[in-house]
Amino acid sequence: GKFGMMPAQDATPLSLVLTELITNSVEHGFEGRKEGHITISVGRSGPNLNVVVEDDGSGLGSEEQGGMARSSGSGLGTQIINTFVTNDFGGSVNWEPRREGGTRVVLDMKLRAAQDE
Repeated sequence: GKFGMMPAQDATPLSLVLTELITNSVEHGFEGRKEGHITISVGRSGPNLNVVVEDDGSGLGSEEQGGMARSSGSGLGTQIINTFVTNDFGGSVNWEPRREGGTRVVLDMKLRAAQDE
């Protein structure tokens, strides 16, 4: 399609990262609520992939603001996200509070070239 092909070796870790981010929003951001909203936005320029996952949940705690505390967290989900994005994609993860409330996670990654099968 117009968005381009994604190599299978990138699709699996990316799906795990997205699953962990959504699970994190539901379990922590929406705890005690009946509903919430999660938005996933994706942009691509050649091999560069930018994914933004936002929720309108409870947001980051004061100890998690600034992008680094959350990214170095000890939770298994956070470790999975950081390991795949930094090691598999040579990218970065930035956790930040949304001005409107909730959390925004920005992933910047580099995909491998898709091979014709």
